[in-house]
Amino acid sequence: MSTSYYMQHMLLQYGRQLTTARRIARHRQAMRLASGEEPEIPAETRRRLMVERITGEIVENLLLTGSESSIVTEVKARLAEELGGNVIFRYPPGELDMRIYRVNPAASEAGFDDPQSMSFTEESAEEILGEEKIRIMDTVWRVAREIVDDTML
Repeated sequence: MSTSYYMQHMLLQYGRQLTTARRIARHRQAMRLASGEEPEIPAETRRRLMVERITGEIVENLLLTGSESSIVTEVKARLAEELGGNVIFRYPPGELDMRIYRVNPAASEAGFDDPQSMSFTEESAEEILGEEKIRIMDTVWRVAREIVDDTML
């Protein structure tokens, strides 16, 4: 079934709004926590917390929105290398859990090389569930954390 341009655009805008809402909710939570006086945090601990926060932003937002920043591109390349192929991350409208899809090699060879495209089908990608999904998310966090940690001063 073909989805019209207007429907795709509406879903894309809705996805952006959900991403913005998540970011605002995290910011509000951080502001509530920061309203109390915080104890002095050692520099290494502060750096580690910053790496975790930036890694969270990359995984939660940039990786899912199709951003082409150098860090996101590097994360995607390392993930494809470690996982043996491309994966697609999606937050379907109205759902709280992220879905992960593995791009079938035949679909990649046939020209399916835009994982952010909204037109992938069951023939071009299969959903990853259960233990494998947990393992992939652990790999995503580890790879993103390593890359952020390496690029921070």
